[in-house]
Amino acid sequence: ESKRDKLQSELINVKIELDNKSKELENSTNFEKEKDTLSKRLEEHQNGMKTFMTEFASERESWRQKEEDLISNYECELMEKDLEVKEWNEKYKKVIRDCENSRERVITFERKVSEAEKTISNLREQIKIMERSQREEKEKLKRRHEEAISNLREQIKIMERSQREETETFNKQVSLRMENNNSTIMKFQITELEKQIEAVKVECDMWKKELSKHKTNYSLAAYENDVLSKEKSELNRKVDSLEKELKELSNVRQLEGKICSPHFETMPNVSWQLGFVLESPNDPEYCAIYLHAICNTDEIEEYDPLRNDCLPALLYIKRLDGTFIKQMITSSRFQFKSVKIRRLRMAQFCKREFLTDSIIMGVRLRRTKLLDQFDKSLNIPKKSIQLRSVPRNLEVAWNNEFKRAGSGDVKITVQGQTIYASSTILAKRSDYFQRMFQGTWFELIQMLLYLYTDQVELSECTNIWDLYTISNKYLITDLELKAKAKIIEDINFFNAAEGLFGNAWKWPELKKKFLKFVVKHFHNVRNSPGYKYIVTNQSKYPMYLEINTEILLNLVPEATTSSSC
Repeated sequence: ESKRDKLQSELINVKIELDNKSKELENSTNFEKEKDTLSKRLEEHQNGMKTFMTEFASERESWRQKEEDLISNYECELMEKDLEVKEWNEKYKKVIRDCENSRERVITFERKVSEAEKTISNLREQIKIMERSQREEKEKLKRRHEEAISNLREQIKIMERSQREETETFNKQVSLRMENNNSTIMKFQITELEKQIEAVKVECDMWKKELSKHKTNYSLAAYENDVLSKEKSELNRKVDSLEKELKELSNVRQLEGKICSPHFETMPNVSWQLGFVLESPNDPEYCAIYLHAICNTDEIEEYDPLRNDCLPALLYIKRLDGTFIKQMITSSRFQFKSVKIRRLRMAQFCKREFLTDSIIMGVRLRRTKLLDQFDKSLNIPKKSIQLRSVPRNLEVAWNNEFKRAGSGDVKITVQGQTIYASSTILAKRSDYFQRMFQGTWFELIQMLLYLYTDQVELSECTNIWDLYTISNKYLITDLELKAKAKIIEDINFFNAAEGLFGNAWKWPELKKKFLKFVVKHFHNVRNSPGYKYIVTNQSKYPMYLEINTEILLNLVPEATTSSSC
């Protein structure tokens, strides 16, 4: 029984061990399964790691490439920044130089302002002295005239009293002589008394003339006083204008609207004009430059083809020391064709911040007499002249037409040989003949008549300036002197301004005469319609600014010297 219990206990232990072994076996099978799953997971993980490593390598390569690109871009930006820093340093130096120049200009301007203030104070003192002297002179003249008038009245009274006394004595003597019946003595004394009366009358007339002379002197003095008062008001106006000008500082950045240059020619009858606008209509930060084509009488619908021979043009802005701020060449494709296109515009020419207080604006055109070397500076090849081929039969036909006598409406005689030509062809092929056949050549006829007859009707000449011009051009001295005398003789308040600004400035002697007349009678000339028209149409008169400056310079010293006297 004990053995049975032992065996049962051992059996139980064996069963327990068997259960444990079975469990271990199950666990081992589960472990194998887990091992398989783990190996599969490990394999998947390894594959994922491989793909990750390949992606990481490609990504690392792309990042390395990006890093190299960033480094190269940074180096380029750094170089650009260095260049910008250098440019800004140069600009800063230029700004410093400009500031120094502006300081110097401000100092000179302040010095001029102080000098102008001194001159203004001197002018005011002189005006006060003039007023005081005018009042004193007026009072002296008044007292002198009153004394002269009172003396004349007393002398007239004395003369009248003496005349009455003489007549009374004469009457008494006549009565006495009549009583004595001495007729011969009476007649002699009567004649003597009549002579004395005539002498007294003559003396009385003389004193009356003296009195009228004093009255005219008094009226002249009053007129001079009025003129002096007008000159005083004119001086006050000039002082006020000087004070206003002193308050305004000349600066390019204060310009408003469009500024235009005088007309200039590249060849006869081909005129241009240069324009400047501080704020460009396309971009307010830029200034704009315009090149205007001024139409002549022949350019009605299309421009003269000679205009385009002057292009391309070099437009520039430079400082007073000659250094260029900006220069630009116009497009070679641009051409002046229809007159509707009146200008060539550089809308964004130069930034306004680069402009100095004072600038010089200009243009250089090809084939101008003053700028012959411009082709070389632009390296523009000259156009080769290509003659158009003319058909032989057409050439022969026109040659026969030229040689045929009487075929034309114009006859030209040269050294005894007569040539007939067509005025239409000559006018079409030559500007000279066009002006001859279509223009008014009255002045040329007057010149030819003078050469033949030594006589000229200046009163019938419609344009005395044209006659003077051609006589000066062909050195016909006598006719030139007569035309000049007629011009000077006809100067008046209404034509003086037009004559000076339009024609006389070309000849120094005539300019001097007209300038003297305009300065002397400026208060009348400036109110004339001719002068007002010139002021409103300044662009038509190329010497407007220079002549106006000369007039003002002649007016101001005259006023200061007269006031100091």
